[in-house]
Amino acid sequence: MNVMIWHRRVAVAFGGILLLAAMPAEAVPITYTESATVTGTLNGVLFTGTLTLTGSGDTAKATGGPNFRLNRLSQASFTIKGGASGTITDDMEVFRANFPGGLIDQAAFASLGPGPLFAVDNVAFGPYDLTTSIGPITGDFDGVNIATYNTTVGILAVTGNNGFATFGATTDTPTSVPEPSTLGLLGGAAIAFGLTRRRVRTYSLRQSRTA
Repeated sequence: MNVMIWHRRVAVAFGGILLLAAMPAEAVPITYTESATVTGTLNGVLFTGTLTLTGSGDTAKATGGPNFRLNRLSQASFTIKGGASGTITDDMEVFRANFPGGLIDQAAFASLGPGPLFAVDNVAFGPYDLTTSIGPITGDFDGVNIATYNTTVGILAVTGNNGFATFGATTDTPTSVPEPSTLGLLGGAAIAFGLTRRRVRTYSLRQSRTA
């Protein structure tokens, strides 16, 4: 095949892959918050006040079925009203669970695995799939007797609460991110395009020498 024709075909294919790269997937950031008036300790120092947990995630990573869904958080932090704040260093997730017959519908912050639970019970969470804005919704506080979190400013331990908590979520502006498969194709095409240009230069040089 004439090397110039081959070069044109590769260029056309490369252009097509560039068009694919121009159609990226959308990641939708979401921020979850939960707050409650609690009693606890931070580094052993007693406090009583409003504790707010905030978590950042991606709606595309929410998984699960109709009775249980979860979204692993990329970052989680806490704020004690009028007091300290910091980043939670444990791996954290937000989940929504609803049990048969509507016995309990809840949304919660939790450490991955069998970790401490910080949950709100309200039937409004029954159909919630963790991918849209919601609330804030107040309900019964549902947590373990002592919820302990490792943070950048020490160990945060929740030892009591006033019986109520509030959960909410807000989605942010979608950000475009190229699909990994598209990036792979784009990289491969770039290599092929470079090799083709090299072959064309070699071919042209040989033609000039034989002229």
